Amino acid sequence: MSEAEPIETIHLYIVREDEAQQEQPMVDSTVQDTAKSDTQPLIQHSHSRYSLLVPGLIVAANLSIILAVFFVHIYPILTVTATITIVPKSYRLTEHLTLSTVQSRIFSPLTLTQSKTVPATGKGHQPATQAHGVVTFYNSLPQEQTILAGTLLTASNGELFLTDSDVTIPAGTYAVNGQATVSATAQNYGSEGNIVAGAIHGLCCRAGILVLSSAFSGGADERTYTMVTQRDINNVVSSVLPLLTQQIQTSFQKQVQPDETLTPNQCSQKVSPDRNVGDEATNVTVMVNVSCHAAAYNQHSLQMQITIAFLHSALPHAGTGYILHSLHPTITNVHLKAGSLQFSVLCQGHLIYHLSSQELQQLRGVLAGKTRQQGIAILSHVNGVDHITVQLGKNGTFPTDSTHIHIIFLIVS
Repeated sequence: MSEAEPIETIHLYIVREDEAQQEQPMVDSTVQDTAKSDTQPLIQHSHSRYSLLVPGLIVAANLSIILAVFFVHIYPILTVTATITIVPKSYRLTEHLTLSTVQSRIFSPLTLTQSKTVPATGKGHQPATQAHGVVTFYNSLPQEQTILAGTLLTASNGELFLTDSDVTIPAGTYAVNGQATVSATAQNYGSEGNIVAGAIHGLCCRAGILVLSSAFSGGADERTYTMVTQRDINNVVSSVLPLLTQQIQTSFQKQVQPDETLTPNQCSQKVSPDRNVGDEATNVTVMVNVSCHAAAYNQHSLQMQITIAFLHSALPHAGTGYILHSLHPTITNVHLKAGSLQFSVLCQGHLIYHLSSQELQQLRGVLAGKTRQQGIAILSHVNGVDHITVQLGKNGTFPTDSTHIHIIFLIVS
């Protein structure tokens, strides 16, 4: 039913059967006056309803035509959009930074000491050696005499000794004997050659010659013994040092506040064994002394200082209009010096050209209603652009409504 057609009201009256014989049933279908008693044929009402449909159909047809024209010709114009994809210019820079103004706290140094005794594990071998000493010859004759090298001398214990070189003994007088000293070596290897002073004495070699020896030493028998090795000392250090370092680390960590980060410990160590490497011994006691410095720094403060320092160093290379897109810092060293922290940081940053929202709005306004050729000419003069892609509707022009011009930035990673 059309909206313009009036609502038809039908009244139905029910009559008893006995009354029906006297009076015929009556159905009143008059729309405007229900008080009339005259009845009208029902077919006439149907004719009136269809006649009222005609104006509604005409209105609907006209409205359909208007809507079709709107959607076919006008709506595409109103809803046309343009998409501009901009790849901005960018710079990738690597900077080596040194920072010393980071908010931090320096802790008091900690020192711990521990000693440990371990068995010596080295095996030493001592070959047999000859004893050495000197002998003095006395000449009582009035002329000098020479004793040749290799002259055999006998000690009181029966050990034999040989002079090492020729020696000439001055002539003596009747009051004083001439004398000369020369080194000698035991003929045999071993400790038996170690003799006391005077073990060689008396007449020797030829007429008028007396000999007297000093003590001889250095003779040794061949043997194997236990000695200290560097490995013995290192084993003590490797077992003790981690425990001391961990204790110091735990002590420093307890002083760190929630917004702080602990620096790596800067430690020095001193190792003091009671025996030297190679010494003959059955065991060795090693004392390990560890002294560490540390500090805590504010992580947020460090990040801010890194960003500021990187931009201060990098922006002059890129120029104005660039902003920091990404920054990847790596702390290469933390040095505690003169009561303050010094950070060495390797930064890899990515700078991109930035168009402000005001500049973008102005660009949309300039492009509104322009043809593709005009728009590309305008876009080619935009600062800081590396590459531009434009997508337009079928008519090949930019929308007259600047809000339908969409600008997308594509950052190349």
